[in-house]
Amino acid sequence: MKKGLIAKHYAKALLAYAIKQEVEETVYNNTVNLMHNFAEHPKLLTFMSSSILSATEKEKILTTATGENICSEFIRFIELIIKNDREEFIPDMCTAYQQLYRKAKGILSIEITSAVEINDDTKKRIITKLAASTGLKIEAQTKVDRELIGGYTI
Repeated sequence: MKKGLIAKHYAKALLAYAIKQEVEETVYNNTVNLMHNFAEHPKLLTFMSSSILSATEKEKILTTATGENICSEFIRFIELIIKNDREEFIPDMCTAYQQLYRKAKGILSIEITSAVEINDDTKKRIITKLAASTGLKIEAQTKVDRELIGGYTI
């Protein structure tokens, strides 16, 4: 099975389970936290794929990397991934879950890139205008690109 397909199957199952348990937003936040730690610590995924670690050690590492507000449903998901030897797909599963969640909740994720740091008021005005024109909730990240001459891109 291809990497993307495996990730999407697990993500769909996780979303369905999270909705049934009414914890889909908490699971979404858990995936965001875990992905943040994968980005901050690139060797974490390599470490998780190691056969030296026991399943219990891998579970402990992933639950710790997810953060303090991890829900029991996400812990069960981590246990399932490890049991099925799918650790290498975790980032793709989290990304797929986030995409499915946003689609289900009518959320548009954007990145605002500007030449200089934008203040909170400007960010809020951009989000408000986009929300009004799209009819979607907006989830925005900001980024500075000094090579831009001025203004911003979305």
